[in-house]
Amino acid sequence: MNYNWLVKVIKRQEWDEFYSQNNTYTYLGKVGRPDTKGVIRGGIKIGFLNIADKIPEFCRLATEEELKEIKIWREDNNIYPRPK
Repeated sequence: MNYNWLVKVIKRQEWDEFYSQNNTYTYLGKVGRPDTKGVIRGGIKIGFLNIADKIPEFCRLATEEELKEIKIWREDNNIYPRPK
């Protein structure tokens, strides 16, 4: 079985109502563009472990920098496994 560390952009509402309740999803920051008031309009970037052979739609492999952030998050929350 293959596994990959993935990144996905979700809506703020999805983060608030589901993903933030499960600490296996790593908050990687806001993405998007600032509106006229400087508020970022877009979504939330999350990182997580995928144990399926296929990468789900709307996901991509995590970059080295994102892997570092995911590893720190999981270490801080005592979650295994962690990126190497």
